[in-house]
Amino acid sequence: MLFDDLLKIEDSKVLFSYQFKGINVPIWFYIRNEILREIIDCEFLQSDPRVLTHKKKVIEMLKYFLLTLIKNPFFSNRKDIYIFGSDVVNVKENGKFINRLYNDFYETFPNKTQILESSTNRSYQRPKKHKSIYYSDFLDLFAILLSKFVRVEKEDKIAISELISFLKKNVNHESLNDLYFIKLEKILIIISKRVRFSSFIYKYLFKIKKPKLIILEDASYGSMAHIILLAKELGIVTAEYQHGYIGLSHRGYNHNLNYKQNSKYFPDYFLHYGKYWGSQCRLFSKKIAIGSPNISKTLNKYKTKQNKLKTILFISGGTSPQEVTQLIIDLKKDNQFRDYRILFRPHPAEKIFLDTRYGLLKDLNIEIYDSNLYEALVSVDYVISDGVSSVLYEALYFMNKIYMMDTRFTKFYEENSIFPTFKTSNELKTLILDNVEVQQDKNDIWDKNWKLNYENFINEVLELK
Repeated sequence: MLFDDLLKIEDSKVLFSYQFKGINVPIWFYIRNEILREIIDCEFLQSDPRVLTHKKKVIEMLKYFLLTLIKNPFFSNRKDIYIFGSDVVNVKENGKFINRLYNDFYETFPNKTQILESSTNRSYQRPKKHKSIYYSDFLDLFAILLSKFVRVEKEDKIAISELISFLKKNVNHESLNDLYFIKLEKILIIISKRVRFSSFIYKYLFKIKKPKLIILEDASYGSMAHIILLAKELGIVTAEYQHGYIGLSHRGYNHNLNYKQNSKYFPDYFLHYGKYWGSQCRLFSKKIAIGSPNISKTLNKYKTKQNKLKTILFISGGTSPQEVTQLIIDLKKDNQFRDYRILFRPHPAEKIFLDTRYGLLKDLNIEIYDSNLYEALVSVDYVISDGVSSVLYEALYFMNKIYMMDTRFTKFYEENSIFPTFKTSNELKTLILDNVEVQQDKNDIWDKNWKLNYENFINEVLELK
């Protein structure tokens, strides 16, 4: 299966004709990611590793609601730039939390920038370094609460039913059965009521605060189409900043661009890490290389170390435990690699399954490394992975001997990968012994002039306003 085959779903103009009443946004954008994810996960037998969360205590929920109320966006100061991000990307520095994605953008224009964070499992990581952080949960809770007191619009119910019928006829995949579509229809009924109030509260916020630019995380996925649309109608410039791996098969950052009128539902700009990433997505948005302040500042703290033994780091993507185990065993037992040190880093979601998934590695005394990733990267000679990950691109900061397993899954995401690939342990051994290198310039991946690029972008946008 190719991702371009999935994009053919959007070949029909009819798909976008089913719209929610009042907000005039295609219903498809609110389920696009869900349907594509379902097909891809089924095709490659992928699971969705979710972190198990504990049930909140009453006092924890009270604290959450109190903070949501007193730190709601309407109490924030009026600023030119509003960044809608997530609390989950906060990291602790010197005892206080900062948003690793947007903190440097905030500090570049502190008097013009307001960060609004969404919670992590109904809680906020505190204390914050910057007291000016406010929370966007209030806006979403407002829409959820009021939607419970209204009925679905008759026109919306008809449009949803017609869209479901269209998808049943035009999207053929074993994962999309009748039960799936029944569930999907119920979800859309809930969404149809919420987006009405969501549009109202966001429009009210924008009219009061009068931002000139809003940066919204995940805006390219489509579920924020009503927010993007009303912002543009109010003359507000819209943007999204890259926050992880993207590629030509990433469902959130590749759209069928045949219908240019759909551009009004997506950000004006997509700000990415470097010019390489601009070629790895198909968006209605204008693409601008900014760089990554977090990556640049973090990785520049570490300097490459020389080891007595050549060191190989296996990084698990969490999808092929048996294959990875066998690869490591084959290397360990090969006399050509008796003087090599082998490290294995499990996927974060695998840590609780280490004994069952990788017990054989422990028996062979393979070092399990789950400490600071960057400290490992500066001291290894080779990096090997069974999956597609932004970690491979980060590793380019320190080395260029990075290899990726050639599987149906990795081929789907990176058909023409910049990383040398292998299918068997013998092919991997050849890559290592021949010291095959990645040819891509790391400066194309991570633009080192992030501050200048961001300043130029902001100054240009604000001058236009």
